[in-house]
Amino acid sequence: MAPRKQGSPFKRAVIFHLEKDVSRAVLSVLEGRKIDVWEEKNLRDLRHSLKAYRPDFLFVGSNYVIKREAGFISSLKKGTDGLSIIVVSTLTDREGIHPFLDESISGVVLEPYHPKEIAHLIKTAEGTRRAEVQGKVLEKFLKHVANPHKIFIGKSPNAIQVRKSILNAKKERGPILITGEPGTGKTQISYSIHIRPQLGLTSIRIYDPILEPERGRGLVKYVEGLGHLDTLVVKNVQHLNSAEIQRLVSMIKESEGASENLPRFIIHHNPSRKIPHGFEGMASLKKITIEPLRERRDDIRLLVNYFQNALNKYVDGMRVDVTPPAGKLLKQYHWPYNVTELIGVILYGIVSTGGGAIYPFNFPDFIASKDPFAMEKMSLENFFLSKLTPVIKKMSRHNVEGLYPIVLSRMEIPLIKLVLQETGGNQLKTARILGINRNTLMKKIKNYKIEIKELDS
Repeated sequence: MAPRKQGSPFKRAVIFHLEKDVSRAVLSVLEGRKIDVWEEKNLRDLRHSLKAYRPDFLFVGSNYVIKREAGFISSLKKGTDGLSIIVVSTLTDREGIHPFLDESISGVVLEPYHPKEIAHLIKTAEGTRRAEVQGKVLEKFLKHVANPHKIFIGKSPNAIQVRKSILNAKKERGPILITGEPGTGKTQISYSIHIRPQLGLTSIRIYDPILEPERGRGLVKYVEGLGHLDTLVVKNVQHLNSAEIQRLVSMIKESEGASENLPRFIIHHNPSRKIPHGFEGMASLKKITIEPLRERRDDIRLLVNYFQNALNKYVDGMRVDVTPPAGKLLKQYHWPYNVTELIGVILYGIVSTGGGAIYPFNFPDFIASKDPFAMEKMSLENFFLSKLTPVIKKMSRHNVEGLYPIVLSRMEIPLIKLVLQETGGNQLKTARILGINRNTLMKKIKNYKIEIKELDS
């Protein structure tokens, strides 16, 4: 059992009850894809490993699955968010594995274990796992972030002005035009304006012409049944046709008159499309303009702190810390999808680290590519801290003991392999470079089952 090796911080795999030649085939593919892999010998250790280290993949022999009978796969799935189980089947077991194919098995590798087939299953299962994990985290997190009582975050002049406009709009009931690029928080602001606790629970409906099959008449139907204390939000008004704009203008004017049956109107416009919103002549339309995130970079740090604190509360109790180098990288990025994209990038960092400190290399490639030397700039101590922090937290939560020998063994194995490769398998030279006795080196090679012939080749 072990924490991840240096390389991709996202992927881990366990192999369980595979024959030696099968294990070798799987190992070659996993290591080639920079996936940290280790082997478990008994079921008790496997269950502990699945809970403590949350691997992405489990490769298990079909003989063992069939022997354990129905329910075995589903029992392994419990409490292992997104675990992809891949069964490795021999020719003699192909028929026997069929009853298990509905037991949440991600895939079956059939003899003769072609590397491309294994790699394809890993790629497919990886995409499924990432979507599943991120989906669960996002669902839990957004329940908090989407709280309509939260107000617009930031210290830039634009953020201050937006907050003032929200407070003024809550006191009035006239129509409002919110202008901003996708992901800037137009819907969030609409909810903040709509909710006024002193008036009790009132209704809000959202009409989006892009998603609405019944154009024109659909807009009218959205208004029907809403009272004057309710709100209708019309998104993407640049996609309304002339008839819809005319109808909406007419309804807004009616709501400004004596009618008590029409709701308040909040209109969303995306200026990046370069299409006018069609309401230029309405003097009563109050305007709220949200600048894109790239034009208010001073707000990024505050937003990161807010989402970071929220995640610390709502993501399995894990401590999340966006390090200063990572924060600097976020501030430099141009954010085409604004705050929505920022949330996604932070969530990606959480998933890729398993919790703990987030460094530049934990972000997606399109973010981290801005600083291609992020890994080299990190000290060795900080690198180990970034890798060990989530592991120690999980081991502590599950009352796991014996971290010291586990970490040392996982560090020693790649170190010995690297030096052996550098010396062409010369054990005497390797021992000198490592600064240990040759007999000690031979003992470690034997204990760790490092194959010198493979290294020589």
